[in-house]
Amino acid sequence: IERGGFDCILGNPPWEEPVVEELQFWSLRFPGLKALPNAEQKRAIEGLAHDRPDLADALQRERDFAERTRRILGAGQFPGMGVGDPDLYKAFLWRFAGLCRASGRIGVVVPRSVFAAKGSANWRLSVLPGSRTSIVFTKNRNEWLFTDVNPGYTVALVALQKEAPVPTLGVQGTYQSLAELRAGTLESPTSLDLNQLQAADELLCIPAIEDASGLRLFSILISHPPFGDKDRPD
Repeated sequence: IERGGFDCILGNPPWEEPVVEELQFWSLRFPGLKALPNAEQKRAIEGLAHDRPDLADALQRERDFAERTRRILGAGQFPGMGVGDPDLYKAFLWRFAGLCRASGRIGVVVPRSVFAAKGSANWRLSVLPGSRTSIVFTKNRNEWLFTDVNPGYTVALVALQKEAPVPTLGVQGTYQSLAELRAGTLESPTSLDLNQLQAADELLCIPAIEDASGLRLFSILISHPPFGDKDRPD
């Protein structure tokens, strides 16, 4: 009996950490706080909390909500959530993988850290070796891809077929404009052998590489034993 699930899941999961920073909270409401020396910041925040008990209560409510969210994430079926910051996108990626049927497809927009951070290693090791995956790395220079997102941020556009008959991993980018994206995606992606990649890095990390030539060089490097390996006669 075929296991049920969605044929296709598309999403841009929230990139949020359930953490409330006191300085950030007050600075959003009273610009200029961050420019003060640390000691003056502390005194100013204490004064604002005294003068604006309504905002002090709002801060506490946000802290309580963040704490409840962290507990929920920590108690869920999200392996690796306890490593690093408990980002919400990590939980969404696990849920997408669980809700998608065998041979179903997932298309998501995620931060590059999904393919590098230790906290996402469990997801990579669980999903990538059995999937047909395409990753397009982009950099949000001049906010061409997303407004109000750090222009130096690297964004991954990911499409994968879960439990594919022939698992593959294709990588493209890093594109820094719509013109680069359109031109680059007309070419074939660089194929990375999943077994070779895992032999090179047991956590299946994909390094930050800026262009197609670098990706092709990386794919060649991982196909050979590393320097100093006992299998290298040279």
